[in-house]
Amino acid sequence: MHILTPLSDMTFPLQQPDHLVHRLLRVGEPYLVSEASARLYRQRMEVGDVRLLLREAEARPVTATSERTLVFFSGEVGDAAAIGRGLHPGDAVDFVTAIGDECLLDTGAVFQYPVPLRLADQYDTWVEFDARAADGVEIPEAFAKAIGKAFPEEGPTWDATPPVHPLLAESLYRLLPQNGRPLVGVSMKSASHYRSWPTLHAYHTMCGLAQAGYDCCIIGGTAERVIFKVDGQTKDLWGEGLYDLSGLCANLPEVIALLSLMEVVVAPDNGMLQLACALGKPTVGVFGPTWGECRSKYAPTLTWVNGEGECSPCWCKGDRPPCESTWCDAIGRIPPEKVIDAVSKRLKEA
Repeated sequence: MHILTPLSDMTFPLQQPDHLVHRLLRVGEPYLVSEASARLYRQRMEVGDVRLLLREAEARPVTATSERTLVFFSGEVGDAAAIGRGLHPGDAVDFVTAIGDECLLDTGAVFQYPVPLRLADQYDTWVEFDARAADGVEIPEAFAKAIGKAFPEEGPTWDATPPVHPLLAESLYRLLPQNGRPLVGVSMKSASHYRSWPTLHAYHTMCGLAQAGYDCCIIGGTAERVIFKVDGQTKDLWGEGLYDLSGLCANLPEVIALLSLMEVVVAPDNGMLQLACALGKPTVGVFGPTWGECRSKYAPTLTWVNGEGECSPCWCKGDRPPCESTWCDAIGRIPPEKVIDAVSKRLKEA
């Protein structure tokens, strides 16, 4: 952890998909920031972009006598939906996170990143948690270990279901197709690109689902939007049973409300997958760099389809994977029929 002190008023970017806002940091006010943020601001200092003091903070690790823990969290939505299952009732754990995650982290106080040092000083333990480092381990278990808590053998001890706003759900329902066909919510993008579902592969799978009698709705931010071009000209290739709802929702409560209306959700290892599982929705996960068995222990409604090939899982977290491909080849080799069969089976079991 590091202490950042602005030498003049400055802004701190707070970003989530489809959101970019800035928080004003006041001159002379020390803030506690993560190692990742410290690296970013060292680079900005080198080019003269900002004027600030940056020094390493004295560590406050988890100990047997820890009473109050402040967790500095990466803010990825899917991880926020998952880590709550690693908490115990009564744990004195609060969070510093990015915008938008507050409704998922209702077990304690949630502070916007970065946090003033005078507030952080009220805690005897500081923990920086990055769920992407939890290779081969369920995220709730990795989080419980990071905060020094023994994870119960029987699994989660409280309900991690995100709240659904009924009026939001009612309004969004009017935008959905009303023809009696099962609604399948489809998400393709992940915060880590190589966990994403290759666009054309997902499109062919959606076409197969539509032919099998499902209505497929692309859900998520504007990054999910698919624009088709033929000979340089934009074309509308959305046929019957295919609907583009990307960018429809402006915030997390709206996304949760839209997910609640789907009968099945199909997604790679991303926030939509974790949110759908937390909502108890029948869910099909498409995995490649990561492995379905390591995301499903506490998600009884999740069926997974793992990548095809010996390279899967490679546990690539964001940098180019060992295969040097543009997309995850292991996901691209999954036959669309395999995903379609998993959706049909998951819906019948619901």
